Amino acid sequence: MFEGLLPSNISIYATTASNATEDSWAEYCPDYGAPQEYDTCLGDLYSISWLEDCDAKDLHAETLEQQYVSVRNRTLEGTKFNGSSHVMQYGDQSLTVEFLSVYLGSNAPNGTSSPSLTPSAQIFFPNVMLIRKISDVSSQEYVQAQKKLRDRISHREHVDYSINHIGNLLFGFKNGSKILKNVRSAEQPLVDDWDYLKTYVKTYEKYCGSLSTYGLKYTREVANICNAGTLLYSSTSHGGDGERRQSHLNF
Repeated sequence: MFEGLLPSNISIYATTASNATEDSWAEYCPDYGAPQEYDTCLGDLYSISWLEDCDAKDLHAETLEQQYVSVRNRTLEGTKFNGSSHVMQYGDQSLTVEFLSVYLGSNAPNGTSSPSLTPSAQIFFPNVMLIRKISDVSSQEYVQAQKKLRDRISHREHVDYSINHIGNLLFGFKNGSKILKNVRSAEQPLVDDWDYLKTYVKTYEKYCGSLSTYGLKYTREVANICNAGTLLYSSTSHGGDGERRQSHLNF
């Protein structure tokens, strides 16, 4: 989210769970470290690595850079499930020489644990919990759980189809998938015009239905549609910015 956007001279420093092209990994999920009464994952490896590092280390002795290296290495190692990602730094990295206590105060160091991971993009635990209910509940609950499960699967299939179908209509079946999944260079932001992206999402949801949390996995695809639309129209039209957007969205 900070790729090509966060300047290095405004005294803001940020790290992310993964690079611009990969997923992060969830952990403390049902059956993998979380209590059975929970039906969702409680964090991801990056976030719990950061939190547990803060608990375990002396905040007056560890710098932002040292913590970055520690969290990066732990996240990159993953676990026996091969879940790992590349933690990234953005912004003003001159701040990394400062101690954590400058931002987090004091603490008493403790130990850390070893979590088990699940890929974030593939978490399906609400549906897994529904399947569990299907196996051991009364008939009425069985019917309700089955319906919820079918609805959720149907929604995801609809979003998958809609985004890819729009890409094929705009760019052709030969190039659609390639353009949708295009990864820009590190110096460029994800999208050129965030207002255009917001307008596109609102228009999509008006005519195609809600993207929901699941639809967030297609942020890059939607951004690429907006980027291509901006470039294509601006090169062939002398109309105003509002005209360009309206024309593309009605395509």
